Amino acid sequence: MLYNENLFSISPAHLRYEEWIPEFRNLHRQNKGAFHSKVAKYMTQSNTSNLRSGKTMTIVKPDWITKVEPRKKRKPVYLNIELDLSTEPIETLTEKVFKFAIVAENNPEEQHHLCIVIADNSFSNRSQFGTGIKRTQNIIKRFKEDKAVMQRIKESSLIVMVHPLSRIEEKIHQNLCKYSWIRS
Repeated sequence: MLYNENLFSISPAHLRYEEWIPEFRNLHRQNKGAFHSKVAKYMTQSNTSNLRSGKTMTIVKPDWITKVEPRKKRKPVYLNIELDLSTEPIETLTEKVFKFAIVAENNPEEQHHLCIVIADNSFSNRSQFGTGIKRTQNIIKRFKEDKAVMQRIKESSLIVMVHPLSRIEEKIHQNLCKYSWIRS
């Protein structure tokens, strides 16, 4: 696949998966009238400096993002890439699946894919990796056995792919060719 007008590479620093968490201080100490008054004041003022205080929280930060923009009026596809060097437990990957499911739910106008790429011997560095097949099988097995993970994936319409690095390009291409607007 070549990067062109429909396929973009995006740094996670430029596309943040965040959500706004408003700060509600001492709600349990205020009566309903006082809180209602504060909300009404916030909603009627046009001055942006008086916006309700809060903070943004990063939901999850992938290692890299590739965006595929459709030619027709369809959802853009975001390939969220996670490189697994087999240094973290599978439970950490399970948590990431849940977090990417939140991202998919918060953005229903987009199609999100989570590509977990297992480092194998095709990964060029000083460490020795195996074929990545055993780790891939273990991750898939753990995901399938966990009913909460499977339910979360189904509810959020998140598409999860787990493959060794040497096979991921082929598998992503096959997955994207399911969309009629992507040519093989």
